Amino acid sequence: MSTLRRLYLYAVALVSLETVVWGVIGLARGLLTGLPQDLLAARIATSLSLVLVGLPVFAVHWFLAQRRARADAQERSARLRAVFLYGVLFAAFLPALTNTLSILEITFNQILRLPAVDRLTTALVDHLAAILVNLLAAAWGLFMLRTDWRAVPVDEEYAGVRRLHRHLWLLIGLGLAVLGASQTFSAMIRLIEPGEYDMRFELSSGLAQLLVGAPVWLFTGRILSGAWAELAERRASTRLVALSLLLAAAAGATLVSTYGSLRQALLPLLGEMQERADFLRDLAPPLGSLLPLAGAWLYSRRLLSSDLKPVALEPGSTPRAALGRGWAFARRALDRFGRLRKQFIPQRLPELRRLYDYALVLFGLAGSFYGLHELIAVLVDRLLGAAPGDWRRTLAQGIAALAVGLPVWLGAWTQLNREAALEGDPGERARRSLTRRSFLYAALFAGVIGSMFSAGAMIYQLVRAALGEPEPELLPNTLQQLKTVALFALLGVYHWNVMRQDGEVAERAMRRRQAQFPVLVLAPDEGPFADMLVTALAQETPEAPVAVHPYSHGAPDETLSAAKVVLLPGELLVRPSEALRLWLQGYPGQRVVLPTTVEGWQWAIETPPGDEALRLQARQAARQVRRLVEGERQPETLLSGPWRTVVIVAAVIGGFLLLTGLINLAMEFSP
Repeated sequence: MSTLRRLYLYAVALVSLETVVWGVIGLARGLLTGLPQDLLAARIATSLSLVLVGLPVFAVHWFLAQRRARADAQERSARLRAVFLYGVLFAAFLPALTNTLSILEITFNQILRLPAVDRLTTALVDHLAAILVNLLAAAWGLFMLRTDWRAVPVDEEYAGVRRLHRHLWLLIGLGLAVLGASQTFSAMIRLIEPGEYDMRFELSSGLAQLLVGAPVWLFTGRILSGAWAELAERRASTRLVALSLLLAAAAGATLVSTYGSLRQALLPLLGEMQERADFLRDLAPPLGSLLPLAGAWLYSRRLLSSDLKPVALEPGSTPRAALGRGWAFARRALDRFGRLRKQFIPQRLPELRRLYDYALVLFGLAGSFYGLHELIAVLVDRLLGAAPGDWRRTLAQGIAALAVGLPVWLGAWTQLNREAALEGDPGERARRSLTRRSFLYAALFAGVIGSMFSAGAMIYQLVRAALGEPEPELLPNTLQQLKTVALFALLGVYHWNVMRQDGEVAERAMRRRQAQFPVLVLAPDEGPFADMLVTALAQETPEAPVAVHPYSHGAPDETLSAAKVVLLPGELLVRPSEALRLWLQGYPGQRVVLPTTVEGWQWAIETPPGDEALRLQARQAARQVRRLVEGERQPETLLSGPWRTVVIVAAVIGGFLLLTGLINLAMEFSP
């Protein structure tokens, strides 16, 4: 079946099935809730029309899709079929989950004696009808999935859709659990001094979300933990992307909550007096979410660590039992570790760790920048006697942001810089990392663009003042804008200097590599061949030792044969002497041939006439030698295929948001 035909059948089947499901839900709600006669007739007519229209459409399209699947094993394991069936599960379980959440909220509202909801029985019947009908649809989807899994050995595409479905529910369950725990803790903090705020609504919602999200999270996590020992599962991009996103989101949210809690706690210390109820009302949201978010951070780190562990115990064994197997087990584990380390860890773990570390650097740098901005703003205003009325809040924001951001930035950035300064392959991989180079260029971009816009705002005010229309507080405003310009300039200059240092270290490493890469040129006795090659090599690889051997003298000796690469003209390759032919056959290094003019031979390339062709060939050969010196290293990549496209699109959107944020920062932070 063609992809378009398959897409059409499964898309129509999914839409028509959902039409039938919600039509049946409407019928159940109309018949069980005791609506007035006129409303009941309208409800039944609408729902019945949905069922009568959707059911035959679904039956026809599913019959066609199922007939092809039974006849063709490849069709049964197609990705679109998996997307359809797991889409049915998701579309059925999600409404069941949200309606269960609503029932629990209603129950807690009654327990906490909150204002009664109108038509409570009707609401419960509506939710229960949606839950039962959607669970029936989910049961059908599960039956079809199990039939497919038993019928034929499905391929990686089918398994990939299942993996995506499971991790999506893991994130949903954990997100609901964290949100519910945050609201519950926040309500408990406000119970200390309730004030006018009724925290029972927040407590009811938080408990309901916690009771719904925690089982989903734990159940899905237990299923996913079964794949811990499977290398293919741990290598899957879907799993790594999901856990990496969870880790980054949890880390960022934890730092933001820490900042909010610290900022609110600093206000009384700075002299801003508040009522106890108002203080707890503002402190409760960040402080209540701090513990659940920190738990999600640790949980996501543990998941990634377990995924990337090189050795897994046998199913059903315990660490004590494994240790009791003695030296034989240890030898097998070490051998397995060595094989797995070569296969997996170098390709995934370093770049994944760098991605996480640079995310922490980004959070810490943003917090440090904002904290310095606020602290200097308060200092300038206080020195000029123009401090605003809420300067204590501004000062608390600055201190809190700096206290949270600076340690995070210093801790991660120091380690990353130390790694990039290493000599040899580890340092080179760190410097060549796409993550590091992207971060440095992004920081440089932020510094340049931020300086440009903030300087433009400052010049605008100065020009207006020069033209006779000064603003009321020209000096304080100008100094505040100058402060913003200086901070952005410092950001750009610092990261430009880091890039320059990386380049210097890389250049020193390259020169050492060139010095250990001797080059041999086999040249004719006459003509500019040797001179042009030596000149081009001096420009591209100035430290590489170059030796010229006229091939009329016969084969090179043992000293010259130690060269890493030999450059020779095409005429020597076409008509070598017997000694040179044997030498070239036994030469262990690389051979670079220049397509020089040979009588009776035509090269399938266009070259300029005369010495210009030879000069061009010499430059190209020298560049090829430089590439050989650098080594044919492939850049470390964490993602491939569709996920790489997703990351590129996300990076473009993030760059646009960064640019607009910098513009707003330059315009709004400066008075």
